[in-house]
Order: sequence, then C-alpha cells, then structure tokens
Amino acid sequence: MKKILLTLLALTLSLTVLAGCTVSSIDDEIHENTEKDVIEETSGENTENKNNGVPQGITVNKIEFNTITEMSDLPESVLNAIDAGKEKRGYTYFEYEDGFMLVVFMGEKNTGGYGIEVVSVEDNEGRTNVVVKETTPAKDAMVIQVITYPYTVVTMKGVTDNFNIVNEDNEPFELIEIGETE
Repeated sequence: MKKILLTLLALTLSLTVLAGCTVSSIDDEIHENTEKDVIEETSGENTENKNNGVPQGITVNKIEFNTITEMSDLPESVLNAIDAGKEKRGYTYFEYEDGFMLVVFMGEKNTGGYGIEVVSVEDNEGRTNVVVKETTPAKDAMVIQVITYPYTVVTMKGVTDNFNIVNEDNEPFELIEIGETE
C-alpha cells in the first residue's frame, strides 16, 4: 500500500513539474514575441506587414494646460497681440517659459453671453490638437447689447507649435498672424 502511494505521489510530482515547464515555455515564447514586436515597432521601420497587415497604433498624449484668468499677469506684448487679433475668429501663440501660450479668439460678437474655453489638449505624434468649447446665449436670454470679443488664454508645456485648433463641432480655427510682439 505504501509502495502504491509513493508511486502515485512521485507520478503526480513529475506531472506537475512537466506541466509547469510547459506553461513557462509558452509564457517565455509569448514574452519573446512581444519583445520582437516592440523592437520592430520602435525601430522606425514600417511594421505593417510584419504584424499580419495590422498598422501600429498612434501615440496620443493628454497634455495638461493652465487657463490664464488674470489678464494683468500677461506680458504687455501678449496684451497688445490680443488687442490686435480679438476681432477675428482664430488663434495665435507665443513661446512662453518652457512651452507655449495659446490665445483662441471667438471674434467680434454683437451682444454679451458668448464665451470660449479650451477643453482638451493632446499631443498626437508632433501635432498639438486643441479642442475648444464655444458658448452662445440662449435665443430667449436677456443679454447686454454691447460688442464683445470673447477669447481664452492657456499655457502648456511638452507640445510643438504645430497646432490644430477645432471646436466641439470640429470646425477649425485659423492662425492669426499678428506680427512681432516683442
């Protein structure tokens, strides 16, 4: 009886060891293939054919930004540029500290109640995509009857000056060339 139990125990241990080796071998193979894919993907070559015809993903990074609410904090050159560009719908930008300061204009409006704000900034492989939200007054809202120039100012780091600015309806904003502001 003892001999049978020892034989069964030895057989069970042997099978466990062999089964464990098989699983780690599969894991090692998967890990090796993953490393090859990563090396191929980062080597700069076109890897579409090497990955069964499936194109590689695009790197998109969410970028933190700060909205400037105190216009007195802005340099005079930026204030002058805002004054020069506020009548048009579009954007302009400035190098600022270690990044950029972006000004997005809604253009001239005949009443109050309009607003604009940056809702997201992403770096998409060297292109800085910015989405803004434009607000308009409700049709039945009582608003001040005065010409307004809604705009927003944000700062951001870790982006390029290759800006693509759109509103939530994907309508683009064009670059406003203001000229030298220094």
